[in-house]
Amino acid sequence: MQIRRILTLLFTATALFSCSDAWDEHTSRNKDVSNQTIYTYLQADPQFSQFVALIDEVGYKEELTSSKQITVFALTNGAMEMVPSTFLADQSSKKDFVGHHITYGRNNLSNDANAGRIQMLSSKWLEVEQGLIDGLAVLSSSQALLNGFVNVMDEPVLPRPTIWEYVENMAPQNKHVDYLNSLTSLTFSPDLSTQIGVNDLGQPVYDSVFIFRNSFNDNIADLSSEDSTLTLFIVEDQVLDQEYQKFWRYYRVVNGTTARDTAETKMRITRDYVFNESYSPGNVPAMPVSANGIPVAFSEDAVVESFKASNGYVYVVSSAPVEVADRIRPIIVEGESPEAYYRLTTERADAQGYLRIREHASGGHDFVLDNHIAGSSQRLTDGLILPAGFLPSIQYRVYWRAINDFRTSYRYPSDNELRQRLGTSAVMTRDPVTGRVTRFAPPVFFTDFIPVTATEYSPNPEEDEVFVGTVNFGSMRNVYLQLVPEGESTHHMAVTVDYIKLVPVLN
Repeated sequence: MQIRRILTLLFTATALFSCSDAWDEHTSRNKDVSNQTIYTYLQADPQFSQFVALIDEVGYKEELTSSKQITVFALTNGAMEMVPSTFLADQSSKKDFVGHHITYGRNNLSNDANAGRIQMLSSKWLEVEQGLIDGLAVLSSSQALLNGFVNVMDEPVLPRPTIWEYVENMAPQNKHVDYLNSLTSLTFSPDLSTQIGVNDLGQPVYDSVFIFRNSFNDNIADLSSEDSTLTLFIVEDQVLDQEYQKFWRYYRVVNGTTARDTAETKMRITRDYVFNESYSPGNVPAMPVSANGIPVAFSEDAVVESFKASNGYVYVVSSAPVEVADRIRPIIVEGESPEAYYRLTTERADAQGYLRIREHASGGHDFVLDNHIAGSSQRLTDGLILPAGFLPSIQYRVYWRAINDFRTSYRYPSDNELRQRLGTSAVMTRDPVTGRVTRFAPPVFFTDFIPVTATEYSPNPEEDEVFVGTVNFGSMRNVYLQLVPEGESTHHMAVTVDYIKLVPVLN
């Protein structure tokens, strides 16, 4: 223990001397560096008196006299006179305002190498380039000081609201904005709540804290995040109505239009108006691709209003159509990602899965489930479960790509014809903790038994695809496909698949 303490002291002393040496080396090599801290420099110049008073008031003096390397965009008294009173309304807003003019690191704006985004102590990010911050010009060249730089500003850099703050408080009132705001609710926060005891059932009792959360921000794109760079299209009412009429039939949760269907359709539409890039005016592509991967048509002529937020841009637009074929796309279900080997009546677990490397298979792999069970009285496993995802309410033409290069069974090869069929299975039960499916319902088949006759893959996948049938989903739901062997008479049968393709039949 004593040795550890001595080593700790030696390390601490070395670190302190290293910091001191680095400071001394910096000042010795840079003869133009003033032997003043940022704070003493600002305090000595009367043109910054109001800004310094605000620094003192909010408690940043210690930060500006420390050895940390800092850049301050200092406001002259004239600039302070231009600050709207709303930014100085209380202690919190004052501290945010001052912090919006301070950043860690040495940022000399006279050097193009410092162009980019910097995070201010207010937590917001600002664009900087030679002589400009957030588009505002620096009044005078950067002053190099003992612990950083001072850039003089003759107008304030006002904190901008986030895209979400714009939606909540500033956006024009319309159906799109109303829908986004309707997703906000008061939610119990276990992280902020304190457990104060337990009830008679042994369950925790909290001194509960509830906070407002928005499910769009939580699950689609966080428009409130200062660390994001986003673009949001807000569409006018006629655009939302047109897109709704175009897509509602594909997003039915039950047969027939209900309030739940309406909400699901609006979510599917509006999530494609968020983009993971900050597109400044004049730089929006003609077909930007949404965060969800969907191309959206854009025209500068359709812009009704634009807004620069702290984390990107907002455009209110009178047109932003999405093609049905771009949103309702073919689905590829890869065979190498099975949910389960599934059996309804088999007591023995003799089925064996094989993930195989094949040069021309999709992704370089396919999958074989060898279903042999010893003894003629035993049934085979009931097939291979493949997750297809959350699919729209639409009819699909279904194809599979599969080869039989293993003579029906890996372990008991034969000259029997390999035959398999396809259906859908519903989830019966899930593990309450992990959420993993523990039981599926028997499959509802939409194909007959179909032979797998190809013995090798061709370089062109589409040449190998076999049309196996159609399936119609009357409602949008999470779909599991079940690939089943013909096994009543040939007990050495397997199932095999490279992928299953579902091609939507669009109206």
